[in-house]
Amino acid sequence: MNRISLALFVAAVAGTGLPACTSKPSASDAEKVVAGLVQRQSNGLIRLASVTKKNGQEAEFLGAKIYVIEYEAKIEFLGDCYWGGPMGQMSFETIRDTPGPFNAMMFAGRKKAAKGQTTRVTGTLRFEKTEKGWRGQDGKLY
Repeated sequence: MNRISLALFVAAVAGTGLPACTSKPSASDAEKVVAGLVQRQSNGLIRLASVTKKNGQEAEFLGAKIYVIEYEAKIEFLGDCYWGGPMGQMSFETIRDTPGPFNAMMFAGRKKAAKGQTTRVTGTLRFEKTEKGWRGQDGKLY
């Protein structure tokens, strides 16, 4: 009888999807990664209001298992700035300067924002499967 109970217990635990074993990155994991990106890139000029996971897809790339999360985030600007990545790439990087003849290239593709303005942005996050869990773009394990 004890062997059957032990076998049922092991089967139940194996089926729970422990984080380091089988589960996929969650909406909460995505929110943590986006919050870290905002904090590191925005120089304190953007506040993350919310993150919503829109979709997820597991794939394999060059033998590595990956999980891509599509998300939508609502952000608020805490100061006047230009934001985004060069040439319109998704980024939370900010610049407080104003465009001029000597720095105009820094502003190519960036958007202007005013203090108190909110906007919604969409993006994707990539997690890579490791022996100890899913590694996010921030280098942390989830």
